[in-house]
Amino acid sequence: MFLVPQDTNQLFWLAADSQRAYVGLTTQGHKRLYAQALVPFANPVPWGQPWILQAWFRLPRQENRLTLGVRNSYARYEKLRFFRAPLKLSFILTLTLVLLLSLLAAASGALYAARRLVAPIQSLIEGFRSVARGDLGVRLPLSSRDDWGFLSHSFNAMAQKLADAQAVAHQSQSQIERERFYLETVLSRLTSGVIVLDNELKVSLANDSAVETLKAERHELLGQFIAGFAAWHPELSEFVSAC
Repeated sequence: MFLVPQDTNQLFWLAADSQRAYVGLTTQGHKRLYAQALVPFANPVPWGQPWILQAWFRLPRQENRLTLGVRNSYARYEKLRFFRAPLKLSFILTLTLVLLLSLLAAASGALYAARRLVAPIQSLIEGFRSVARGDLGVRLPLSSRDDWGFLSHSFNAMAQKLADAQAVAHQSQSQIERERFYLETVLSRLTSGVIVLDNELKVSLANDSAVETLKAERHELLGQFIAGFAAWHPELSEFVSAC
């Protein structure tokens, strides 16, 4: 028995050509199955075509319902098998796209995390470069309380101390310059020659009277050892020896 919904005429000629009996199911009307039997037998007329006996048997409702269910299930199976390759390709493409998106998201997350990890180091390096250039006003942001936050706080404290020390040095230098200017002003008004020596006995200051007495240029005297004056002026040898 075969579930083949073929046309009766086709089945008729098939049975006639094959000279074999045929039994199968066919549909007549709306969802109504019949058992169809085709039996060929010899024509009494030798030159005539073979005769075929055709019989129709209506299936009971229960067998009709079960048979239709089997046929529908088989049709759905054939449909799914036909679309299996496109569905498989579609699933592969979808999974590949999801995998690529996942890899892209993972790479973006790793890059973002790496930037967040490297950002404090870059800020610290830029801060040290600014301090090396003399910019002591640079400060690092205190965005966390971890080790990087402690380093940023330490760097800011160091930069503040350097800035304070630089301010004190500038104030001291300004005070020294003011005192030096005051001393030069006082010495310039003296008629006697005055020479100021540093700790190494080098000339650090000489007024106009001393320059005229020694008959030398001011720039020639500044920075010279007092011991060298004895070669220029022998009369100063006792003074040089006393120094």
